[in-house]
Amino acid sequence: MVDSKLVSIIRTFEESERKEFHDFISSPYFNKRPYLINLYESIVAQAPDFRKEHFSKEYIFELSFSGQEFDEKYLAYSMNYLLQLAEKYIARKVYESRPLAEELDCLNSYIKRKLKKHYSFKKGKIESALQNKLKRDKSYWLSKYALSNLEVEYFSSLKRRRSDPSFQKVMQDLDNLFFVDKLRLGSVMASLKNILSAEFDIEMTDEVCAFLEAKDKIDPIVDLYRNLFLSITQDDEGYFHEMLRLLRIHQQLIDPDELRELYLLGINYCAQKIRTGKKEYYTTTLNLYKEAIENRSLFEGKYLSHWTYTNVAKLAINLKQFDFLEAFITDHADDLQPNHRIDAENLNRAELLFHKKEFDGVFDLLNKLIFSDVYYTLASRILLIKAHYAKNNLDSMLSQLAAFTMYLRRNLKLSPQLKKPYLNFCLLLSVIMRSKPNKKEIVKARIQETNPLTDKTWLLETLENELG
Repeated sequence: MVDSKLVSIIRTFEESERKEFHDFISSPYFNKRPYLINLYESIVAQAPDFRKEHFSKEYIFELSFSGQEFDEKYLAYSMNYLLQLAEKYIARKVYESRPLAEELDCLNSYIKRKLKKHYSFKKGKIESALQNKLKRDKSYWLSKYALSNLEVEYFSSLKRRRSDPSFQKVMQDLDNLFFVDKLRLGSVMASLKNILSAEFDIEMTDEVCAFLEAKDKIDPIVDLYRNLFLSITQDDEGYFHEMLRLLRIHQQLIDPDELRELYLLGINYCAQKIRTGKKEYYTTTLNLYKEAIENRSLFEGKYLSHWTYTNVAKLAINLKQFDFLEAFITDHADDLQPNHRIDAENLNRAELLFHKKEFDGVFDLLNKLIFSDVYYTLASRILLIKAHYAKNNLDSMLSQLAAFTMYLRRNLKLSPQLKKPYLNFCLLLSVIMRSKPNKKEIVKARIQETNPLTDKTWLLETLENELG
């Protein structure tokens, strides 16, 4: 029972929502079966743990329907009715979070009821709300189109035999809604196509871009998405820089979720350029991360992802921005999820010390890891091997290399895809340490051709150091 759909929904309720839902089902307007209130009270009394040992069907039935003989079918029907109410409550919560949707539905009702004064007042109120709305999110474009559509419907209901500007307005608002959503989705799909080699049919986007190119004036958010799409699909970096310009000018108009998506698409674009050898995009990528962290677009709720934190550290190390990274690691450690904070801070600080050639500090920091994620196990083992090599502790390095290789081969919980770049690293480092100088070019070619492979640059540097 604890795994039922009903209980699964109730478990997501905050304490305030539990009280609200009780009020919801206590209203005869929503709930025509008063006995469901007892059932809900019996279930929610088990919150927040909902432990299985206290949650048998018989126990809940006894609490809910005291004095009645246990009837599993009756309980199942009752739970289903309560589930339907829970779904209505959730939908109602979403509806209430979108006040313009409620206002527009009310406006539609005024048209149907032929309440002209009510319509005029409500229409003015909605227009004012849209004019003052700060974010050009999807709900904004939908609301603009919905209002224009209702204006056409209202004009048609008056049965006046003349033209009206509402017809032109609804067409423009429909176009903007279509353009923004089409180009946004097209950009996401095109980016995935590049990263994952996925097959997508992104139809009509060329026609949309050509149409917008020919217009004298287009909405800046539409233009932002046009440039984003073209930057991903066309070999012209000018579109990307224009997209960034528009993003920085108009970001206050963009919904937080969409702003996060835009920054991530921009970062993915830069990553593609870096893979083709355009190293100047390291700086662009780091700047995008800096902006998106400063405006909190890349925060997940109140936390900064430890992956984002680590990506910034890697970029800063690549660019040798050690002073910036020192401050970043310290300033944002408290923004990390508590369960990853110790590992993310200590591993990235250890990476920084390694590149500053302060190797003794590397060992101290690696000893503080608690391995909250398998990534920290793998990355720390690589860094330990590299630090021993840097200190010329070759016996310790070879011992760690052998132990790591054995760990990777014997660990059945790690997927082959996850193991592969690390196994390749271990294999190639062993080859380097065993090879003679006359084999240098063969080993170098092998390193360059191996994929996937972690720390390829370090391996090539070690090859030069060992074989000259």
